[in-house]
Amino acid sequence: VLSVLRFATDGSLENIHSTIARTARGFASDHHPVLLTKGGTLELVVPGASARPVSSPGDFPGKGCGAIPIDPTNASSGILLTWVPATGRGLQVCTCVPGTPPVPMLLDRKIPMGQLDASICGPGAWAVFTRPDEDDPRRMAAWGLSLPNGKPMQLLHRPDRAARGVQMVQNPLVPVAVVSWDDGSASVVRLSSKGGDVLWTV
Repeated sequence: VLSVLRFATDGSLENIHSTIARTARGFASDHHPVLLTKGGTLELVVPGASARPVSSPGDFPGKGCGAIPIDPTNASSGILLTWVPATGRGLQVCTCVPGTPPVPMLLDRKIPMGQLDASICGPGAWAVFTRPDEDDPRRMAAWGLSLPNGKPMQLLHRPDRAARGVQMVQNPLVPVAVVSWDDGSASVVRLSSKGGDVLWTV
């Protein structure tokens, strides 16, 4: 069952709409309503509109994934995917549109990857992930790339800490992510074509 819930004024959840979805496997994004089915198709859920599903590559969603609508207002415009393969090495990127077989691109195929997140943020779309630090491969650092055609770049590292996770933050003006560290602290980072700028750390 798929349900649309809304927070009521008293803090409780109010059910707006529910429907049966027998083939649903789950959502492929923490930020966008992209539904993944048991048959491997993806569909953007838009209120009052039916979508043309797209086919996902065979190894999607891998060990971690993100799914971003090309146009959030058009359910049939297609979906941009990024995921860590089941091997845990490299990063896959693929633009999926209705009626066209997906052609994934594998980046840094030999590099081990950790946590991954991706979403529309600021004027475009970004993926952020953890992978070994350029200066100290024994520690994980925060990396990112502008989707769909950017190149992976190190955003933030700390010589005394390892990055534990990364999460995109919804922001209509500038792309922002949060990096969590192994000591429990977190850094808010603004993303750009030149890398990451720390806004603050708590």
